[in-house]
Amino acid sequence: DTGDGSDLELELTRLRYMDVLTLQGGAIPASIGDQLQAVLSGSVLEKDVRPPNSAYTWRYADDPTTVLGTQESYTVASTDLGETLQASLTWSDQWNNNGTLMSDTRLVSTESNSPLWSTVISPSVVPLYIGQQLSALHRDIDTATESINYQWYTLSDPSDWEDKQSILGATGPDYTVRAQDVNAGDWVGVEASLLITGNPIPYVAQAVSAMAAMETTSGDELSLRATITPIEIYTDSVLGYHAVLSRNGASEILDPNTLTETWYAIDDLSQLTQSPATWALLDTSNSLENYQGQYVVLELNYDDGVDIVSATHISATVVQDTPTPGDFAQWFSLIGLDPNNPAIVDSEVYLTDNIGETVAPSATTYGVDYSYISNMAPSVSYRNLEALVNAHPNTTSITVEALQTSQAGDGLSRRLVQLFLFSDDELYEVLSLSKPVLRFESPLHPSDTIGLQNETQLTDEVDALRATLSSNTEIKY
Repeated sequence: DTGDGSDLELELTRLRYMDVLTLQGGAIPASIGDQLQAVLSGSVLEKDVRPPNSAYTWRYADDPTTVLGTQESYTVASTDLGETLQASLTWSDQWNNNGTLMSDTRLVSTESNSPLWSTVISPSVVPLYIGQQLSALHRDIDTATESINYQWYTLSDPSDWEDKQSILGATGPDYTVRAQDVNAGDWVGVEASLLITGNPIPYVAQAVSAMAAMETTSGDELSLRATITPIEIYTDSVLGYHAVLSRNGASEILDPNTLTETWYAIDDLSQLTQSPATWALLDTSNSLENYQGQYVVLELNYDDGVDIVSATHISATVVQDTPTPGDFAQWFSLIGLDPNNPAIVDSEVYLTDNIGETVAPSATTYGVDYSYISNMAPSVSYRNLEALVNAHPNTTSITVEALQTSQAGDGLSRRLVQLFLFSDDELYEVLSLSKPVLRFESPLHPSDTIGLQNETQLTDEVDALRATLSSNTEIKY
């Protein structure tokens, strides 16, 4: 008996109303200009329905009569210096049920020149499976005067920072949700502490996962990540992405046809914590003129018939206010590795042309700097593959980034990215050998001899390779 004569199904829906309101975005203490978000979530997985007829109110914690704002987000103003902010959400439904949720509080700095600082977890993943890789995103820092300390935590609910539990060794910008660290039902949080030279007090930004961690239906460990392309987005850019799925540590570059995608635009990184219903839908078939200064958001949905996951990613830059520079239409734009299926530590990187491109890198056109990123640490780049493998020996896919810089002194530059599968198995080292070049008579007769034009070179390469391999590996030819 539901007690109020309402339909049982509707009453059960009411029991699923989300019941936790948390303040996210900005720093602790908050600074003038920080955009804070009042984020609604459920204390348990089953509470996944947004209450109807909900309304937000922002106030000072010690002065509930002063209304500062009535939206999901609030931008800290100069009049808030030294105050403590708090948000509330009131709701009511058709059965005359109603309620009020109060958020945690946020102190505002007393200094008017405090730096803007915030972080979000990317991708925002639902469900959050064991095996998913997460990153703490934030603005670029001035490495001459600023540095960052990271610490990842488990939380019993998205607002439970007082009882946070540190994850041992999780002190970098990236973290892979592991069964030994996280129990099903735990939320994952990160603190990014900004340290400024001469200031002993850090500015701490906190972020929490979109939902609690859980195991997949299949029992596999899954991670879905993508990179939005191009990196620098112009008003006439054609949006795309590279997506990779990691299953039990093995990587698979996904065909876009296996995914469903939805594109959005948002004004600020902190809005990534809000419901997609609050974002502007983006039509990729039209110009991006109307989205200048905004970030592009990509929601990818993967369904293999057993496991389903949705991962939301944000662009590295905002949409520029100009079309793509004309020179880029002629610059080479395809990154290659040799060998590349899979790539290995000895793979050589190169740039080649796409259809219609005629300008190669040179001392008079543009230079190219390459960097390499492991799927084990998406926020860290390396200058060469050897350094990457030494730091992350379990790498199964890599992202190669090429920074093209004009030699004309006009400041023109762009970044290209490409995903490759990767292996450090000795089996694939043979791919680094030069290709055999046959030596034979033409026309070829039954008594003629066939040999190799580069036999000496190949023999030397094989001998050199043998010297680097373990005793368990043998080369035959």
